[in-house]
Amino acid sequence: MTGVATNVCVETTARQAFLKDYYVVFTSDCSATFSQAAHDATLNNIDQFFGEVATSEQIMACWPAAEARMRVA
Repeated sequence: MTGVATNVCVETTARQAFLKDYYVVFTSDCSATFSQAAHDATLNNIDQFFGEVATSEQIMACWPAAEARMRVA
């Protein structure tokens, strides 16, 4: 999951995906909202109940070909 606003639109999408049995990975550094506290609260909530929170770097490491392209650019 990526997007704006972490605590509203992105969290709602993540919850809906979870309820439809999707494996939710929520990027901590590719989402944002209007306050750090609200952002952090959503990351905690997702990590505890609805999915996994990861950085974009951690996600990119899952796809070696994509990671290699990023190094070239």
